[in-house]
Amino acid sequence: MTKYHFGVGETITRIWEAGSGQPVLLLHEPGLRADWWRHNLSSLAAAGMRAISVDLPGHGFAEKPAPDGHTLDSYADFLGGLLELLDLEDVVVVASGATARMAGRRLSSAPDRVAGLLLISPLGVVEVEAQVGADLVLDITDASREGVARKFGRLFADHSVVTADWAEEEHKTNSAPGAAQELTAVAAMTDQLLTEPDPGELAKVAAQMPVQLLWGAADQVAPAQLAGQTAAVLGISPATVIDGAGHAVQYERPDALGDALVRIRSAATR
Repeated sequence: MTKYHFGVGETITRIWEAGSGQPVLLLHEPGLRADWWRHNLSSLAAAGMRAISVDLPGHGFAEKPAPDGHTLDSYADFLGGLLELLDLEDVVVVASGATARMAGRRLSSAPDRVAGLLLISPLGVVEVEAQVGADLVLDITDASREGVARKFGRLFADHSVVTADWAEEEHKTNSAPGAAQELTAVAAMTDQLLTEPDPGELAKVAAQMPVQLLWGAADQVAPAQLAGQTAAVLGISPATVIDGAGHAVQYERPDALGDALVRIRSAATR
């Protein structure tokens, strides 16, 4: 597994990469970072894929402040630059949470290079209760140790996967100089996406390439009841719902992520 800094336009960020073969681009959701996919990179590489994760602008070890700010358009441009500069072709994009809307913005107008899209518990697509957005804003902005413990408690159904070292790393990374300002802006963007849901761009993507949904049955961030509504408005097959998994279903059940990617690849070649 390799980790390196990479420039996309004026944004300097960090990439984690493992394996070779068919590429998979893993996009974390707002408030997290590239290494939230570390549990998946090795397993995807072992399955014959080139797995890549990246710190989104202003997140993790990406430069702060983010040169282009935090808007749906700036994130879509970042994704487009990433696909081009990494020279990714026939790639499957995986987007979790509200990052789904970023993928939709980019791929609805420029689907080239992309073979399929996997959405993990997407938000900003259908209406949610106000408390869902309020809790998510707090998850993104509260970097205190107590806040990190609360966030991890909501992200995972199996709390044993969280180590004390990981929780401390999360606290220190999101408390680093400049992080609070960036995460506040990220939270504001995310809150807007949830209060103004729009499935249009993702539905357009679904008409052009395979799009599938993966959801944890015990999701406390994006309740699994949203899965049926989301599939319906996007005009795609019902979500694969994983029993016993929480919001970070890809971390708790990496096999489910691998299986979903195989399904998308199969659909893309029909």
